[in-house]
Amino acid sequence: DLYRLSGPDALSEVGLFELGADGLVLVEWPDRAGDLLPGDTLWVQLERATPLRRRVRMWGEGARAERLVSAAREAVARKAAAVRARLHNARARRASVR
Repeated sequence: DLYRLSGPDALSEVGLFELGADGLVLVEWPDRAGDLLPGDTLWVQLERATPLRRRVRMWGEGARAERLVSAAREAVARKAAAVRARLHNARARRASVR
């Protein structure tokens, strides 16, 4: 959570860059980092679409981030296809019972 940091210079004090050297670091309020975030960054934005639904936007800067975005899109597409198939099958079962 970068909200409480005094500014971008404070990032080195908390060791943010060392944490993500070999893995993943999730950052809330990334705009507080200024231009100090690494070039290979995956951005995820969560917003309320309706009171019961959320919208997730993902985009990447850099090769690794773009691969992650592509994999996430493929996973969402597979999940959506599976849900559509289940709904279709449920409707077909209900129609055959009538």
